[in-house]
Amino acid sequence: MAVDKDSVFLREQMEKNIWSNQKFHSLVRRRNRFMRTLFALTLVLFFGFTLLLMFMPSLMGIPIWPGATTKIGIPLGMGVVFISFVLTGVYVYVTNRVFDPMTKEILEEAREASNEKA
Repeated sequence: MAVDKDSVFLREQMEKNIWSNQKFHSLVRRRNRFMRTLFALTLVLFFGFTLLLMFMPSLMGIPIWPGATTKIGIPLGMGVVFISFVLTGVYVYVTNRVFDPMTKEILEEAREASNEKA
């Protein structure tokens, strides 16, 4: 399979344009900060629940109300799962509404600059 030297040149130019774009670096910083925040929330949520189970199992065995057979641990566990779904939805929403448009803008600028240099 033959490699087209012009397309390789354009790809390399586009890559250089992306790396030199301050919007790209801003996007990377914002995305990393957002992902670390969601990761930390998820970690605290799951480890918090696990540590609660490990060190306070009697708390999880308390009935929801007097005489109930359902213990408090059940809704807490369901809450962990629900919050995980919510955090996933937040990630998808922010990615689609904020990061994807920024990525498209950066790619367009890089494509335009590459075409000007070609």
